[in-house]
Amino acid sequence: MIRRSHKRRRGFAIVEFTICAVPIIFMTTSIIEMGLESWKFHSMVFAIDMAGRYAAGHGRTCTKNSNTCTIQVKDVAYVIASQAPGLDTSKLNVTLIPHTVSATVNCTPINTCTTKNCSPGATCTDNTAQFPSSTDNGVGLDITIKATYKMYNPLPMMWFGSSASSGATSYTLGATTRQTIVY
Repeated sequence: MIRRSHKRRRGFAIVEFTICAVPIIFMTTSIIEMGLESWKFHSMVFAIDMAGRYAAGHGRTCTKNSNTCTIQVKDVAYVIASQAPGLDTSKLNVTLIPHTVSATVNCTPINTCTTKNCSPGATCTDNTAQFPSSTDNGVGLDITIKATYKMYNPLPMMWFGSSASSGATSYTLGATTRQTIVY
């Protein structure tokens, strides 16, 4: 008799463990995943903020006294890519907006270029166009950098009856920085 009841109790322990363990595993996975997604968002915000500061420090007056400190689109793209190493550049879309909005440079994603200054097949990291242009790089003028990053949530693929390939598992984060040219 004692052995039978002991075996029954062991069976209940497995059921109790299963009832408790499954939600704990999902909660732990969710917490880790949200931490990683938050880190990616922070990396994107930090990268475009640093690129905005970099561009704001390379205006028209930095070229005085025979200095050659004007920057190009590829320089700004390099700063963004180097300041956010955890981001996949094929998912990072960046828009560089100088004071004259008509001279906007779209890098969607950052490893491609849709501006007229790029030859077919060129990338923003190859773009030698000055940013901001010589008419838009005066002290006191604003530049804006906007970025979006598409993220995919892996948790729905673990949920019964869901499909990881559906569009509902992705979402887009966005960030904007606006800087005033100081030099």
